[in-house]
Amino acid sequence: MKLKYVFAIILALVMCLPLAACKVVDANDPANSGSNNSQTDNSNNNGDTESPAAKGEVKYKFLKVGKSAAMIIRTEKNTIVIDGASEDQGADVVTYLNEKGITTVDYLIVTNFSKSCIGGISVLLKTDGIIVKNIYEPAYAKESSTYTTYKNAIAAVGITPVKIGADTVITADDLQIKCLPPLKDYTTPLDENDEGNSVALSITHGDAKFLYTSRVAGDRVTELISQIGDTKYDFITVPNFGRYDAKYEALFNAVSPKYAVIFASTKNPPETSTVSLLENASITYYVTRDGGVEADSNGSTFNVKQ
Repeated sequence: MKLKYVFAIILALVMCLPLAACKVVDANDPANSGSNNSQTDNSNNNGDTESPAAKGEVKYKFLKVGKSAAMIIRTEKNTIVIDGASEDQGADVVTYLNEKGITTVDYLIVTNFSKSCIGGISVLLKTDGIIVKNIYEPAYAKESSTYTTYKNAIAAVGITPVKIGADTVITADDLQIKCLPPLKDYTTPLDENDEGNSVALSITHGDAKFLYTSRVAGDRVTELISQIGDTKYDFITVPNFGRYDAKYEALFNAVSPKYAVIFASTKNPPETSTVSLLENASITYYVTRDGGVEADSNGSTFNVKQ
């Protein structure tokens, strides 16, 4: 073979290399849709296909918001937001409300003033197109930059929050929320105790009962057990993002729930000792790290899915 032919072949091969390195993408091929089924803390995975609650129904949504707390309850005519997640996750609460076409939050209930529960509320209050009508908050105060931002955001929209007391009851259609604030002040000048001062919520829809435990820990757990008395609940949130507290065993035994939800993230998962308590009590539990959790109540039973 003559040298000039060898050179021509080599040149042709070199010119074809960029084409070989290119991949032709078919936009109609599902494999090239850009979807990612892996569930990480960077994807909110909060969407659902649920329609608005019909008469006699209540829909609960526990949002995937990392190591923070936010849930939304919808009745036929009302929307209730309980806690507002951390500042970084506040936009996820707004996104969910927008996706469901919710323009009015009838009740915003704050159960404690930790940054994991109030950080995102300022985002919600500043959002155009969403009106918050009523805010309920604990009776204690706190010194923190997050708390200051929260209070300034409330003042900016001209809402005077209702301080939660032992007789505070919120009614939305046929749903009743009884607030269970601490029976004593757990705050000292050196210890702003969000766990001790957390407000629990006893939520009743017919015979279906749900207990939102907020961040109760330590002696506040024993106190909460005394507050609920002999009442049994179908559903419970595991307190304090799944951190372990030896007193939670007594709480789970007192409540005797069938289902539980833990607000947690991949970076901050529930502690194994807490999970063991749930498993030993034969409680079916869901972790929001794996995606948002939905629960529907017809007044008799819960239907739960993730």
